[in-house]
Amino acid sequence: MSYWTDTARVSTHLSPLLPAGGVVRNTEIVFDGYDDVQLPHNNIVPASETLGMIAQQIPSGPVSVTLNGETWTAIGTSGLAPGTVTVASTSFPDGWYAENSDYAINYAEGKLKRIGGTTTIPDGATVRVWFMPYTIFTRDVDYVIDNDAGTVKRVAGTTSIPDGGRVAASYESYTARATSTLIAQAITEAEDKILARLRDDYDSSSTDQGLVTGATELALSIVCDALAASTLGAANDPGADNRARRYMDLAERFEARAAMTLSRFLTQPVRAEAMVRPNRTDPRW
Repeated sequence: MSYWTDTARVSTHLSPLLPAGGVVRNTEIVFDGYDDVQLPHNNIVPASETLGMIAQQIPSGPVSVTLNGETWTAIGTSGLAPGTVTVASTSFPDGWYAENSDYAINYAEGKLKRIGGTTTIPDGATVRVWFMPYTIFTRDVDYVIDNDAGTVKRVAGTTSIPDGGRVAASYESYTARATSTLIAQAITEAEDKILARLRDDYDSSSTDQGLVTGATELALSIVCDALAASTLGAANDPGADNRARRYMDLAERFEARAAMTLSRFLTQPVRAEAMVRPNRTDPRW
């Protein structure tokens, strides 16, 4: 039970401080029954993942599409497998055009357009398009994902993802992530420290905004300290030390702010940051 702050409030302040890490495109995973499948990373950015698979073995087409100006034109099928589209001037095919030079394509929406300035595809030209349809699966309908653990599994009873199916997964991962469990624990610790030194004219039911702000700042300090520790333990990551120092610095800054914010609510004065020796042998809490 929390008294002054909550997970949502702490997360709002924390999110801008947790930059995303690597972007993974089309890594192949294979589903075996309804067991969890481990992605190459954990700490997946929520709602960043896309799971899909090529729906057939032989390309569809050719489809004739007339391109006018630089207007997006639908080819008649949405959800195209990345890298499988061929655009040519004839049906043989012959006179192939180059993606990102002669034309651009929106794979998700199945749309095509001329690139401005191109002379290879004349304005008003009719081109022929071949492609591989791509099925995009739906989270919580076809699969479920554990963002913290970086695991996915098929929803029991689903038929959209075949057993043993090879699926391409794309996602973004955090370099470090504060889970809801970590944040909740940090709030409990922060508020316990505050309650232990709360003046007699305040209690856990007090609604003063200063207590809300101070509890949030102190919880953020505890979370950042934990992130520093976990980042230092990251294997094969040359940037881990620098990020750990950044989290440690943030932890100290949030603790100093909390100390100032909460000083009028606590039984003992809390010294300002400038009065605290660097080695911090005298704890504030």
